[in-house]
Amino acid sequence: EYLAKQIDSLDVNGSSNVEGRKLLKIMKALEDVQRYHQIDNSLQIKQFLFDTEAYLRKMVRTVHVRDEVIATLAIISDFSYAWEIMSEYVKLMQAYIKKDPKVVLLLRAIFLKMVSILDLPLQRINQCGSEDLISVSAYYSEKLVVFVRRVLDIVPVSMFDMLFHIAQLRRTSLHVLP
Repeated sequence: EYLAKQIDSLDVNGSSNVEGRKLLKIMKALEDVQRYHQIDNSLQIKQFLFDTEAYLRKMVRTVHVRDEVIATLAIISDFSYAWEIMSEYVKLMQAYIKKDPKVVLLLRAIFLKMVSILDLPLQRINQCGSEDLISVSAYYSEKLVVFVRRVLDIVPVSMFDMLFHIAQLRRTSLHVLP
């Protein structure tokens, strides 16, 4: 119970040094439990303690992630360069959609990632307190909507093309039964 309360008392928004020390104390307490209590007989308890210790080690590493690493990850995962690159892939995406309409569901992830393009410039504008936030947001939103429409333009074209083929088959191959 004591360890559970200690883990519950961890503050994710607290100081990384303080929380890291707390985690190390909890890990030390787990080692003491393993050493001084007879748990060699119970494989389930040993496995649970092993898994708990592994999770605590991951938590220690996560708590000690420096701001520079987080900033680097934000830069790496920034997708803002994609406006120009993604337009080159519209025809390819449309070809995949035409070949297999279920691909549209997979494109959702791309569209959601492209929404992240809006975050960085809008965050910077918001930080400086500019009144242009709404107009810039509208501009980027419009660009995103135009891109999504360009990609998905093939859907109604493909649908009506299929309907045309069905109508043609019906007219030429299928005979009306009395």
